[in-house]
Amino acid sequence: MEREYKILVALRTHFWNETAVFLARKLYGSTPSCDFIVLCDETNRTIDTVPFEKLSHTSDMSTLGLPAWPPGVNNLHFNGDYPLYVMREKYPDYDFYLMVEADAIINIDIERLLFYCCKEKIDVLGEVDEIDIHGTNLYHKSARKWFPITAKVFFPIVGLSGRFIDDLYKMRMAIINDGGSPEDWPYCEVFLGSMVVCSQVKRLQLSDFADIKKYCFMQHKYIHDVNVNKWGTICHPVTGKDFIERNLSVNDITVVFDECSDLFTGLECLSPDFFYKKIEDRVKKKKNPELLLKFWNFSLEKGWISSLPPINYAFAMPATQSSVCFYSSSQDPAEDASLTVDGFITPYIKSHTDFEERPWLKIDLCRDLEVRAIYIYISAEVYRRFVDFSIEFSEDKEEWQTVYLKNNGEELDCKDLKPIIVTFPKGNFTRYVKITQLNKDVMNINQVEVYGY
Repeated sequence: MEREYKILVALRTHFWNETAVFLARKLYGSTPSCDFIVLCDETNRTIDTVPFEKLSHTSDMSTLGLPAWPPGVNNLHFNGDYPLYVMREKYPDYDFYLMVEADAIINIDIERLLFYCCKEKIDVLGEVDEIDIHGTNLYHKSARKWFPITAKVFFPIVGLSGRFIDDLYKMRMAIINDGGSPEDWPYCEVFLGSMVVCSQVKRLQLSDFADIKKYCFMQHKYIHDVNVNKWGTICHPVTGKDFIERNLSVNDITVVFDECSDLFTGLECLSPDFFYKKIEDRVKKKKNPELLLKFWNFSLEKGWISSLPPINYAFAMPATQSSVCFYSSSQDPAEDASLTVDGFITPYIKSHTDFEERPWLKIDLCRDLEVRAIYIYISAEVYRRFVDFSIEFSEDKEEWQTVYLKNNGEELDCKDLKPIIVTFPKGNFTRYVKITQLNKDVMNINQVEVYGY
């Protein structure tokens, strides 16, 4: 039986991984009466989308007469409507086209909605906003030369009638023929939105049919989070195993404490073995001991760890060293020395003094501490150069007491960042710790940890 309406559903992507495959299968399974393709940008690589039919294109749209404007930007990011014209040219006999980006997830009866659009002669299914806004928004400003009213359509999910895609293409060509230039070439979302409001076409708002609170520009969500798979919602962007890095590219790590945040709810779907170290490292980068302790307590409460780690009282404390040199990370001794208390034990050289007699490192613990142990990590490339050393304590940074001395000339067992561990009996209090290398050389301490009773 011939279908009353022909609808083409396209997953738009420039990559093919487990996230794209999952979303392709979900979208394909949600639209069994529609035809389905993967609209594939193969500018940089050939992509195998088997078992799905692929419509390949690149960022070069010159065969359609479409310019790569403005120069210096990603053509398909700025001109997200271009693939619509590729799809329309290759598959011209369809009534309606749905284009979904490979990081958007649809949890509504989208097929029924698409057929409704055809029956009611709807031209645009999308989320149109920013209608006739004022101000200096650059994207709207460039479109005002061509449209008396401007608006925006958010592009991750957009459905258009074939006739309206034709109108969009004709308008792009008209702008070129009317003296359009790279400087006033309309951005895709504003171009489409402005065409919608100025053409007075029939349109449906996605928000009238779905909860779109998580349909946003950047806040990445985990693809298997129940909150982004809840029926009646539309979400963007979603991603898989790179979810943590992508989410934290736009969020501060402190959002992890918000149990309603996309970061927290996504983490709750994952094993702590996968995410805990990544999150802890991001917390450490804040260089805030109180925040790190708060995170540990939070992690214990949530079952991400089984016990609290020992507190390293040297973490993120003020430090300085005897000198710097050309190879130092900073020409400020305090900044270079701060790498020795940043909480990260790494294989490469971090702090670096000059070649000098008895180079030293000082750490201010910012409290009087009864010291139990000091761990010293020497950069792996130069561990043999650190042989004899002393540790001194001070209450006021004026008078120093030597509490440990190693001067036998024997090589230390500190290869491959194995820590040199010096322990102290009870009763050894200090605020300041000074480590001195007892020879003429450079000092390359990777990390110092100080633990108390």
